[in-house]
Amino acid sequence: MSLTFLILAFYCIYMGYTGSLPWLAAMVAFPWTAYGISQAFYYRKAMAENTRDGIKFESVLLDA
Repeated sequence: MSLTFLILAFYCIYMGYTGSLPWLAAMVAFPWTAYGISQAFYYRKAMAENTRDGIKFESVLLDA
């Protein structure tokens, strides 16, 4: 999908399109924003699990 957007952007510039290409910036910004949000929630979940009442690696090994 990203490659298609880049090819379309080059084609627009090659054909003399003089307008703006905000979708090109969004193509880069939106996925990184989503990645950052998902990482924040993952680390929050990991911190909640590694507590006294949460799951601990050592306790899982003892049960096995």
